[in-house]
Amino acid sequence: MQRIDQIRIVQVGFSKIKHFDQTPGAIRRVLRHGLRGFAIAWLACVGSLAQAESDPMLDLLAGEFAIQAGDKEGALAGYADAARATRDPAQLERAVAIALYAGRYEVARELAALWEQSAQDLAPQRARAWAELGAGDEAAAQTSLLRLLAAGAAGRRAAFEVLQAAELRKLATRLLPVLKGGAPPEDFVAAAQWVAQAEAMDAEELALAWSAELVQAHRREARAWRLRAQVLLAYQQSLAARDALAKAVELAPEDEDLRLAMAALLDQIGASTEVAALLRKAKEPGERLWAARVAYAAQYEDGDELKRLDRELQSRKWKDLPARVFLLGQVAELRERPLEALPWYLAVAEGPQFVQARFRVAVIQARELKDLSAMRATLAALRSPDLDEGTAIDTYLLEGELLGGGGSTAEATAVYDAALLQWPNDERLLYARAMQLVEADDIAGVERDLRRILSFDPDHAHALNALGYTLADRTDRREEALLLIERALALGPNEAAFIDSMGWIQYRMGNLEQAVDYLRRAYELLPDGEVAAHLGEALWVSGEREEANKIWSEALQRSPEDEALLETIRRLNPELNR
Repeated sequence: MQRIDQIRIVQVGFSKIKHFDQTPGAIRRVLRHGLRGFAIAWLACVGSLAQAESDPMLDLLAGEFAIQAGDKEGALAGYADAARATRDPAQLERAVAIALYAGRYEVARELAALWEQSAQDLAPQRARAWAELGAGDEAAAQTSLLRLLAAGAAGRRAAFEVLQAAELRKLATRLLPVLKGGAPPEDFVAAAQWVAQAEAMDAEELALAWSAELVQAHRREARAWRLRAQVLLAYQQSLAARDALAKAVELAPEDEDLRLAMAALLDQIGASTEVAALLRKAKEPGERLWAARVAYAAQYEDGDELKRLDRELQSRKWKDLPARVFLLGQVAELRERPLEALPWYLAVAEGPQFVQARFRVAVIQARELKDLSAMRATLAALRSPDLDEGTAIDTYLLEGELLGGGGSTAEATAVYDAALLQWPNDERLLYARAMQLVEADDIAGVERDLRRILSFDPDHAHALNALGYTLADRTDRREEALLLIERALALGPNEAAFIDSMGWIQYRMGNLEQAVDYLRRAYELLPDGEVAAHLGEALWVSGEREEANKIWSEALQRSPEDEALLETIRRLNPELNR
């Protein structure tokens, strides 16, 4: 049969598509299902022809059809035959990739060897080493990897990629000492790369030994001690990592990254009292260190450090610390002096902190001054045409939250409505409006917005949970609610809010023992007013009234104004809160 007749077979097959829906989704369905029978029959025909006359173009088409049908072996056969016939580097590269993907390492080795003959870069050598390692040929893999390592920095990177990605990690790890050989630790860059490689491959003994060699050879290098600390941390040796990182900070006291890393490590191991001193000792602290001092002081509720920060920031000059007034505003707020913070925030000029400062101004206007009009004017003034989309949406989210928190549910909803006219598919806006509609008892509206989120993000765990909880709490659609909450919990098994929802739906379905179990777990993770209200109610109805009263009393001390908690107590035991 002539080539033109073979091509006509292909054309006849593809002409069938013209009668189908031409949308991308429809075409994919046709290719996957509707043409599969045609493709198989056609390939059988071509296969018989190929015995008499091999054509690289037909081999490529056969390989592509096989890919569409999910046939790895067929794909490899087609592409490999085409690559062998043409010796084209691009086709060889594609064929090698398919062979590696299919786990056909011997074929990949053969094709990679052909590819090396027609390519000038390291890619075919890399592929060959990968195939040899996958095939378990230790000697050949060692030879190929040593060739790569001898090719300079690019070759070393290629060799490391092969070792990290190798399917037979045990063999790759066994080769590491041989490949490193006698590479002297005096070459810091190369030695550090070997340490990082060992850690990446989870070769614990090698990573620890080589990082120890590195600091011995470079005792005055802060970066060597930092890498040593990183390795020690990777293998849960926190105290030794602390000593190594302390040495790095000592050698490079001006390095802010090192000091911040040390602060994070101290925080991680519970040495919180040392964090403030470490950050305070920096001779010329930049804005990040000042911000870290404020953040840690807030985290530890360290009133003395906040006072110290206030004094030190007051004495700083603007030119030395452009963020000074913003930080002073934060310190004042953290010291529970919001009205002192307000003028500092208002003094922040255009710059990196300007928008955040105006956000804090809006919060203080709404919550402390009870001036919702001023808050809205502050946020409206930020919405200039050059404001980026994410920040613009943030202004609407904050305005809606502050209005809703101030009791203006209808106005808050109107703010979200206006924003959604501009960004109709924004998940944050849809979710925020749904939560506001819960307060308005507009369950149909809640469901509309949450299902819209789920229509383009079916695994949005918070939307699943919110919809499930709303249906459980406000409707009789309990089986549907249970399914939604189960999906959310599968996506976030340790989320306190999801566990609370599961406990609540079990309670609503009358499964009191399961409800109490879930709610106890949620309360351990998140002892807030609403979870306390749920757990207390389940205990109360179960007859455990003394424990219910204890849970409620503890929660009242922490959250005396929590509406869910107060409503539950008023309904079940009004004497408790008198």
